[in-house]
Amino acid sequence: MKIHPIAWLIWLMTVLITVSITRNPIYLLLILLWLIIVKSTLTKHCEAPPILISTWQFASIVLVTTTLFNALTVHVGQTVLFKLPLFGSAITLEATFYGLLNGLTLTLMFIAFTIINQALPARALIRLIPRAFYPVAVVIAIALTFVPATRRHFEQIREAQAVRGHQWRGIRDWLPLLIPLL
Repeated sequence: MKIHPIAWLIWLMTVLITVSITRNPIYLLLILLWLIIVKSTLTKHCEAPPILISTWQFASIVLVTTTLFNALTVHVGQTVLFKLPLFGSAITLEATFYGLLNGLTLTLMFIAFTIINQALPARALIRLIPRAFYPVAVVIAIALTFVPATRRHFEQIREAQAVRGHQWRGIRDWLPLLIPLL
């Protein structure tokens, strides 16, 4: 079953708007469940293109980072978890939880874009672009298509140089890796 690219883009905009306007944890968890169902259904019917970072890696990095950043920088809330002795500022439960919700929002956006990346080939998106911008769209599509291939070649060259005993200590040591890659 094929779905029109415009329908997918409307779906993406709906997800992004919905996720952007709410910080209700129940709504965000329901959207997460919905995205997991869509992603698993799509995975059964489509071959997934390789992505640079997995969804779970992204989620773990973003959730921890946003939670810590918000807890350390925002000192609003009544439930004080502890005080930092060096700065004298309070870490509150409300600020920590809000940071976690912001991380969940970013994760949901990432999942939505990975679903679109899996559902729509680049050529389907290029066909939607007006003819006046077609050359620019083709150049961008080619560049984005070569990113995974370049990453694979980078890893192969790095492994080959490591087998030869090459060690990376500074910027100059990257030259034997970049010259074959280019």
